[in-house]
Amino acid sequence: MRCLLALLLILPSLAWSAITFRSYTAKNADTNGSVVMTKPAGTAVGDVLIFQMVSVPGAIGTISPPTGWTLIDAQTYGSGEGSADYYRVVDGSEGSTFTWTWTGVDGRRVMILAAFSGVDNTTPIHKHSLYYGTTSNTSMPTTSITPTVNNTMIVGMFGTQFAYVITAPSGMTNIYNSIDGGNGYSGEMSYLLQGTAAATSPTATSATAISNNQTNLLIALNPAGGGGGATPVRHKVVSW
Repeated sequence: MRCLLALLLILPSLAWSAITFRSYTAKNADTNGSVVMTKPAGTAVGDVLIFQMVSVPGAIGTISPPTGWTLIDAQTYGSGEGSADYYRVVDGSEGSTFTWTWTGVDGRRVMILAAFSGVDNTTPIHKHSLYYGTTSNTSMPTTSITPTVNNTMIVGMFGTQFAYVITAPSGMTNIYNSIDGGNGYSGEMSYLLQGTAAATSPTATSATAISNNQTNLLIALNPAGGGGGATPVRHKVVSW
């Protein structure tokens, strides 16, 4: 029997993998105008890094990010608090550390740098929102966002001035907590893989009522491969 070659069947194969949290680094700084952040352990080319700096008390000032970083949002709220958030796609050229510098009002600076894999490298940030306000109770709300694709990674960053014990929103996995008394900052970072596109506004909680301003950031990371759609893949079948 003559060989029958190149019989091609078109079969669906998933072209995406779920976004996953890798690791983080965090640091506090006092009025020295610069800080060196270490790349989170296990970070690989194609990962997306999320960086947040919060300043209390005082304005966030003018931040000079390292090369390759893109601003997500930056806000200053009177003389009480400021925040700035950036992202970067890891391409292998960035080295093992990042030096951030700033000018402006002196104050306590709290910084966190987190790495995620499986994020779209062209448009990493699908949606984001920033809540600022005072609730005078134990709630730490966020401004709702509505992802329009499946399998986004929802990342929440919750913070306020002075010492509070903050618990992650229901269903979210805690990454980091910072409790810095005096004129310092209390913060929490957590994440949730949201399988189905829908509005979300998770709320963290404090062990005691918060009378100070809050800065609560919500980000939906865009999944690589469009959120779970199937892409045709050719399979060669050989018959003899």
